[in-house]
Amino acid sequence: MGRIDGCTNPESAELTIDDETFVFGNCALTMGIPGYRGGNGIVYLQGNAFISRARIDPSGSIELVERQLVTGLTATLGIDILRKATRRFPTGTAFVAEGGRPICHPASRELLTNVDLIRPRALAFDPETGEVRGEIPLWDGSAIANRFNALDQPNGLAVDAKGNLYVGDIPNSNPVDTLPPPVDSAVYRIPHDALDALAARDDESAARNVARIEVPGFVNGVTSSPVDDSIWIVSCSEHDPVRGGIYQLSERDFDRGTLP
Repeated sequence: MGRIDGCTNPESAELTIDDETFVFGNCALTMGIPGYRGGNGIVYLQGNAFISRARIDPSGSIELVERQLVTGLTATLGIDILRKATRRFPTGTAFVAEGGRPICHPASRELLTNVDLIRPRALAFDPETGEVRGEIPLWDGSAIANRFNALDQPNGLAVDAKGNLYVGDIPNSNPVDTLPPPVDSAVYRIPHDALDALAARDDESAARNVARIEVPGFVNGVTSSPVDDSIWIVSCSEHDPVRGGIYQLSERDFDRGTLP
């Protein structure tokens, strides 16, 4: 058991391939923004989020190795490690869901509405050095957005043993109320063999292989089972018919594009 102090709204952590180091996001949020639900909702501070690196030593003690490994981010809301390399992304590359709405400027505290400044993505980086290795665009006008829609708030990210990348979306940027959401709540499967093309060229043909399952509530958590490689998601929010549920999803479910 251990404790790390000095972080900023930490959310989502993952062990790296050395089984000692772990990285986690600090999503940097605030409240009291008048333009978003009368100041009663959570809003993310543009450019204030960062990734931290820590280590568990053989005795079980936890050490914060580097508080700000990757900086200048927004809404870091889900992280996992790629364990099957591509040509562009080596084994051990970390991916983080980042850039989701609602976002405000940290100084003026005004909500961002310019789509050119809102860049949701799955950001890839070296979990040892912090070097950014690329990104999978999820923003307006990207190949994935053109196939489905731009993700509103990427929240929850997982990589399975085959190297497929999964990202959930919480479309919660409606400034007035939870409903109606700006886009459908969903979880996306980005195939391993599409990662390089989407990162290098934002390739429309690669995006055709991306699958989506719409979910009744906001997708606030995604993980891959080490036992059978199934995907587990958490669905939440007041408009979820069961007021929050956990779903186990198979390859077949993603191929069909429907919940089981």
